[in-house]
Amino acid sequence: MTATEPEQKTLSVLQWIKSMQYPAILAVFAAIIVGLFFFAARFLSMSINAALSSPDEMQIQAQLTHINMSDYEPVKEKLNLPAIGSIGTGAVEPPLPQEQAAQESLPTPAKSMFSIAVFNSTKQPGLANTLKGDLIAAGFTVAETGNKSPAEPTTIIRIKERVQASPAIIEEMILLIGKRFRVDDPQILENGSPYDIVITIGSSIAR
Repeated sequence: MTATEPEQKTLSVLQWIKSMQYPAILAVFAAIIVGLFFFAARFLSMSINAALSSPDEMQIQAQLTHINMSDYEPVKEKLNLPAIGSIGTGAVEPPLPQEQAAQESLPTPAKSMFSIAVFNSTKQPGLANTLKGDLIAAGFTVAETGNKSPAEPTTIIRIKERVQASPAIIEEMILLIGKRFRVDDPQILENGSPYDIVITIGSSIAR
């Protein structure tokens, strides 16, 4: 039985499609392989360039980072943002007040810098010289000793304001004097006095 003309055309089309299947499949596989090779080559090229970056390029990157940090500073001040290095590191110690920082930075004056006068207001002689010896042995400077009236019931210590900025020195001196005499609360010494500290020995003896 001989095929008709339409059937022959259909058979020809089917044969052509069948003959084109293998080349099409090969073309798809070839495209996939070429694409994978391209991406692999590009990845390797980027990795090699990063590893072989010149110092100039690294310096440029550092400068760009510095510029970004400079841009951040004004924004940080306006919005009260934390510093970059303190983000995520916990609480930040608050800055010291200006007055406290200034006090901590000032050197502590030596107790020998302050001039002391010791006066005896009692009828018992030699007390001023005795206390003078104690003070000098402890490192203080005694500029004058003498007698003074009227008699005081307790020992009085008058201190200039500039000495009061050294409370440790005052405390040491009061403890030293208190070993022999009953000491009253310190009083302020007028600035016109030639001495920094004036001690007036009273009649009450330490117990």
